[in-house]
Amino acid sequence: MAKVNLNPLLNLYGEQKVESQADSEEQYHYVFVFQNIFSTEETVKGTINYQIPVERCKTIYNTSFKISGEENPNEDQRITTLKREWKNFTRDIAGDTVEFRKFLKLMMERILHILTNDLKLEVKLYYSRDKDEIFCKMKASEYNLRVQADLMNYYLQLSRQGEPKAGFQYVYPYSGFEKDDEELGASNPLQLIASFAKKRIEDNFKKYTPLQKKAKDENLGTSLFLYKDKVRIVFEMIESVIDVGELVENTLLAGHFCLHEQAKLQFLKDNWGGFGKFYKPQPFKQIRSYFGEKISMYFAWLQYYIIWLLIPAIAGIGLFIIQNNSEQDAESSDMSLPDIAQLVFGLLLAIGSSLFDQLWHRRQGELSWMWGTVNLLVVEQQRTGFKGEYGTDPVDGRKKKISQSKSYEKFKRFIGYSVSILFVGIVVVTVIGIFMLRAAGTFSPGVCATLNGLQIKVMNFIYRRVAVKLTSWENYEYESKYMDSLTLKLYLFQFINSYLSLFYIAFFKRHYEGCKNDDCLAEVETQIVYMFIINVSMNGLELGLPLLRNWLKKRKENKEAERLKQEGESVRAERTAAEEENQLDPYETPLDDYMEIVINYGYVIMFSAAFPLLPLVALFMNLLEIRVDAYKLTHLCKRCYPDPANSIGEWEIIVRFISFLGALTNTGIIIFTADIFYIGDDIAVQWTYFLLIEHILLVIKAFIDSKIPDTPSRVKNGITWGERVANERLFGLASDEDKQKQLRGLYFTEEPGFTKVPYDASNIKDDNY
Repeated sequence: MAKVNLNPLLNLYGEQKVESQADSEEQYHYVFVFQNIFSTEETVKGTINYQIPVERCKTIYNTSFKISGEENPNEDQRITTLKREWKNFTRDIAGDTVEFRKFLKLMMERILHILTNDLKLEVKLYYSRDKDEIFCKMKASEYNLRVQADLMNYYLQLSRQGEPKAGFQYVYPYSGFEKDDEELGASNPLQLIASFAKKRIEDNFKKYTPLQKKAKDENLGTSLFLYKDKVRIVFEMIESVIDVGELVENTLLAGHFCLHEQAKLQFLKDNWGGFGKFYKPQPFKQIRSYFGEKISMYFAWLQYYIIWLLIPAIAGIGLFIIQNNSEQDAESSDMSLPDIAQLVFGLLLAIGSSLFDQLWHRRQGELSWMWGTVNLLVVEQQRTGFKGEYGTDPVDGRKKKISQSKSYEKFKRFIGYSVSILFVGIVVVTVIGIFMLRAAGTFSPGVCATLNGLQIKVMNFIYRRVAVKLTSWENYEYESKYMDSLTLKLYLFQFINSYLSLFYIAFFKRHYEGCKNDDCLAEVETQIVYMFIINVSMNGLELGLPLLRNWLKKRKENKEAERLKQEGESVRAERTAAEEENQLDPYETPLDDYMEIVINYGYVIMFSAAFPLLPLVALFMNLLEIRVDAYKLTHLCKRCYPDPANSIGEWEIIVRFISFLGALTNTGIIIFTADIFYIGDDIAVQWTYFLLIEHILLVIKAFIDSKIPDTPSRVKNGITWGERVANERLFGLASDEDKQKQLRGLYFTEEPGFTKVPYDASNIKDDNY
């Protein structure tokens, strides 16, 4: 076997020898992983030694580097260079195809040139331990981070200047970063010296030590940015000139991610990501600093839900005890104690869900204030995988991909939702089939409930992959629109898939096939218990499958490294931290985690009247879920991109919908299924009671929503105060006119020939007119 060729391309950008210690990795901000284009290994050659059409390569090249087909005499030097390099590449190609390896080499060279020459990123390259990949680590200097932060109007927190940390001043304001003009453009040395003589704009922002801690002394602060800020800024720098999504989609890039920080990760593992720490509060400051606001907002919402569950859980235990320890006269038409308790419990759930919605909305606003994302203005980059040709948008003037056929995309979205409806139909048919087998006596109720639980999980698994493919095919331009469409498809499907059997048993089974001992509530309870058992069992797969995949990858790589060593290759004893992380699964979004908890919330809100211990079961499951998700993030996944967020997004609307539907469902169970008012089968009376109670509940819910302010007063005042402080300190703008004159030196002056008005009114004469 020929040895791996250590091509000079790598020596140009970094040493071959790399350190395996985590500290050597953490100084870098982002990692690209390329296939090893110099390898002679058959396993590598098979993935890159094939022919690809030259025209296809040109399309990929132009899209990846954001080259439009428009003629522009004033185009950037970078674009001119890229076009020249493409002509040089195609000059020696004979025929209509080229080897993908050669094209990949061209792309690597151009990417590295842009990273180092245009973006001024410090780059280091090295081979993976088994020589099948090339790792490219990047970092930006503090100066260049500040330049890009100014271009992005990146929000940073100002340093506190003696104000008490209480009330509306508890959170010191955030503001868009602005680099000092003098430092950016001063060519005269005297101007540059003068700029340092006064307090610069940059000096108003909070500074951090090399250990990422707030610098108590300004002289000890070395950076304005935490690691999560650096990752966001560096990735924005890269995305401004390179379409990373195109590189991934066309297998030009084997992977990309930000690096774990081992000391901070270990703290989270020890205090958050372990099952033995369930009693510990979540360290939100560290979670937010490490994973960003979007992940932190999910865990904050989940914790808030768990706290809310305490009251329904206690009330449910009380109802369960009353129901199982009270004798009930079947012939009496008076409401018994269990009936009254069940009615109160149903009303409590309906009203409590409104309180949960509204109070979470307030808490969410408070968190976004504390995290500096209240005024989050996300200028979205076009989504990875969006199809179009690069050009200049006539509306906003930005260079971006422009879709060629809007009507065709609308047609594709119609097809996408039609396929989703087809899958809903499959679910309905499947559930009907299960209940027909049960009615025929083929399977026992327990077996049918288990089959239904498995069917829910299997159909969710299949449909999720179909929905992702469909939504990608529909070609949404922005990630937010893509996620809205995907979330809607998934939730509507899982809503039907998860709750259809329960709705049937609770409201229809009695009329079509009857319930055992005429007790449909008992059958609802049995169905829910089996579903929750299946859900808990599947949590094991959520952790077990990634662990198995990681073990298999590591085993395969170790065998390959050992083989290379035996054949005389130089192989490192250990993998670097970046290599270890590259083997982990990606964690792109908390979509699936939100979906699982929201479906869980629906069971509690809509069916607890039938099974009063359901809130207690959900409480324990969610306590487990926090640790499952935390373990997954800290042990099994690459470090996710630290997305900012100021809310839980579309999930807030979905939760409110469930809350509204829960009032109707619980009322229906009380009236139609439990028949606690002993109305019998008089449909007219049943519907009268139902409409009366649900209208009362909806009025109470509307009253709660109107009377509880969306935003706490200290948050409102804090936002207003923060804007004033930022304007005064950074830009010399004050709400008070006299103070603004003082801050900015804005004073009225006398123009030449100015005549003063006499102060003594007795001096006013007609000829002064």
